[in-house]
Amino acid sequence: MELMQATEREAEELLNFYRRVADHMEEKGLQQWHWGRYPNEDMIRKDIAAGDLYYLRQEGVLTAAVVLMTGQEPEYAAQWWSCGIRPGIFHRLAVHPSMQGAGLGGQVLDDVLQILRRAGCDCVRCDTSEKNIHAIHLYERLGFRRCGEIRWADAAGVNILSALIFSLPNPFGHTSIRSPSPSTRSRCSTAG
Repeated sequence: MELMQATEREAEELLNFYRRVADHMEEKGLQQWHWGRYPNEDMIRKDIAAGDLYYLRQEGVLTAAVVLMTGQEPEYAAQWWSCGIRPGIFHRLAVHPSMQGAGLGGQVLDDVLQILRRAGCDCVRCDTSEKNIHAIHLYERLGFRRCGEIRWADAAGVNILSALIFSLPNPFGHTSIRSPSPSTRSRCSTAG
């Protein structure tokens, strides 16, 4: 399994994929993604043009996608980070609805770590809705630590939603994110 960098050739398929995943989240009652607002077509096309969008295809079917970046997100700037000076970030991790719960998210994150490692990152950061218990469970099971919180308006611009920020300090001290040795996990915290 290996993530591939998306090109314009995959754009329509990726747009349909993200639309389907967002719709599935809403059907399941998770009000984190709303196709057209977050994520939306312009965002996905910009991710592709920047070379930040990666996807996984298994047996000819697009099964997962993720956006990878290096550097610090503006939304994370208010946090005081106790680990990492060259962060890698992933956003919009999406797994095909028929493949959810089968361990594919962890496998994708293994590839994410390898890509960010080659890019010179020394820690990995992400965020997810405080109500996305599946993502929270996945990140914590893989050694990510809660490091803060950010807030944003919902799709209707009415309610304020919270997202938890996570960090994986020293993510490259082990060969697989799915089975890190306890001695390579270090605690990342924020203060303030």
